[in-house]
Amino acid sequence: MRKLVLLVCLSLFCHSTYSCECIPKRWEAGVVSDRIENTDLIFIGEVFSLDSGTYKIRVVDLFKGQVASDTLIGYNSYNDCYTMTVTKGLWIIYTGLDKHGRIPEVPACGVVLSRSLTEPENQFVIVPPPPSDKLDSIAVEAFYKAQEREQLLLHMKNWMNEYVLLTNYRNKVKEAEPTEKKNSDTLTYVALGLAIMSLLMVLLKK
Repeated sequence: MRKLVLLVCLSLFCHSTYSCECIPKRWEAGVVSDRIENTDLIFIGEVFSLDSGTYKIRVVDLFKGQVASDTLIGYNSYNDCYTMTVTKGLWIIYTGLDKHGRIPEVPACGVVLSRSLTEPENQFVIVPPPPSDKLDSIAVEAFYKAQEREQLLLHMKNWMNEYVLLTNYRNKVKEAEPTEKKNSDTLTYVALGLAIMSLLMVLLKK
């Protein structure tokens, strides 16, 4: 009996020590501004190819840093709760490149700014209703849908504010390059339009 109790206690200790406890922190403008200043490479990209452990992403709108090609390769994660699984579609990426010129795995803990713009619901934190509410299946589904809609609207609001911060940073850096500003602005509006359309499509599906 004592051995059984000891085994149970040891199992609980190991579970609490090694279990995945990764909670993203909420979006804040000050944190985003700090991350912009301290990140080497920031861009909107379209993930168009997925392979075993890697993905290919086409740079659509570059806010900070330089790339040797408009297509980059990144490392993907599928079984690690501390890193994000990259899927096809539009992404905002905050990163640096490794010695091979590739994007490291996207972290999923702490202040997570790299994320999908076409599938934002993948990053939502949805909680179940309290057991004391004793909801039927229809009410439970409505409870989840309400959370998804609320978080989607918040995601859109945060993304619009973040886009302003990103474009302001880029414009500030390029103030000495007026001849390139027109083309840069055109690309900015195209990328922003694509991101907004993708988010609206997700909202309409709810």
